[in-house]
Amino acid sequence: MNSFQKLFMSKDKKEKLAHITNLLSMAQLDGEISQEEQNCIVNLALRFDLTEDELKQCLKDSTDVVVEIPQDDESKVVFLRNLAMLMMVDGQVTDEEYNFLALMVDKFGYEQSAIDVLVQDILKEIQ
Repeated sequence: MNSFQKLFMSKDKKEKLAHITNLLSMAQLDGEISQEEQNCIVNLALRFDLTEDELKQCLKDSTDVVVEIPQDDESKVVFLRNLAMLMMVDGQVTDEEYNFLALMVDKFGYEQSAIDVLVQDILKEIQ
């Protein structure tokens, strides 16, 4: 996907692509994307109605970690929640993953205690 194509893309589509790209960036922080992380991201991409080509472009774009911050609070919370869930899906939370989540919480203007709330909410859902 080139810059010209992105120019005519809807704001919603751009946000979905950025969301998936950001998740892929985080998933790669430990050097690999586990099968669980991959499944989680693919399922989310399907829910976002992204094509296989768009998902491949997100993967390509994810090597340069440039996080696009969502504009509204609801999108920020959804992204942070998905990020925390992705971080926990393979059963291993690396320091890099945790630090990335902490960085996003800070960039989005939330207190670091929000991480604990996110993790607790996700753990409740899993159980």
